[in-house]
Amino acid sequence: GFGIVLDKDFIYSCNKFVSNGMTPSITVILDISRDLSIDRDDSENDRMERNSNTFFMKVEDGYRKIAKAYPSRYLLIDGSLSISQIHELIWSKIKKEFGL
Repeated sequence: GFGIVLDKDFIYSCNKFVSNGMTPSITVILDISRDLSIDRDDSENDRMERNSNTFFMKVEDGYRKIAKAYPSRYLLIDGSLSISQIHELIWSKIKKEFGL
């Protein structure tokens, strides 16, 4: 709801309903600039990708705020890192979270 400014309580209620009240232990957010995302994506644009840069900036900001508000549950990763670096960060979080 960040991109089109939907009511946060409405979004929370919808999420709670569709997830039957379950909350994931870890949510990984790959934080990547719109420009880099466009450079990496070679697929045809769909309805979502045709949104404005302002839309995506609002979405990015919204997810960063969520990750900052709930750091134990959200893992915000710089999406410009290499695949192996991203893999290592995610795996480290999983091992720590689940005692592996």
